[in-house]
Amino acid sequence: MRWRDAAILRTLLLKLSTRRRLGEAMDRVPPARRFVRRFVAGPSAGDALAALARLNAQGLDGAVTYLGENVSTAAEAARAAGEYLELLDAIARRRLRAVPSLKLTHL
Repeated sequence: MRWRDAAILRTLLLKLSTRRRLGEAMDRVPPARRFVRRFVAGPSAGDALAALARLNAQGLDGAVTYLGENVSTAAEAARAAGEYLELLDAIARRRLRAVPSLKLTHL
């Protein structure tokens, strides 16, 4: 894939990622779900923590992102910050080797 094509695809995917209903619909379509699950552990923090545990068992460290970046209100940013704090607590409780992947547009 050429650089320009990749840039266009990236822009399209980022734009589509802001459409919650589209993401939910994609999760119900088996081919799309298989593609997405290569990059997204699942819809819940529990799914992400389980994936991190599997990675750790294979000798790999992990990174976790709470999806929903590009927040537009202080309340959304506070909710995202709270989710990250809960993830950090869960990672520590389970003694997982993982770090959060933060995006400034999320906070």
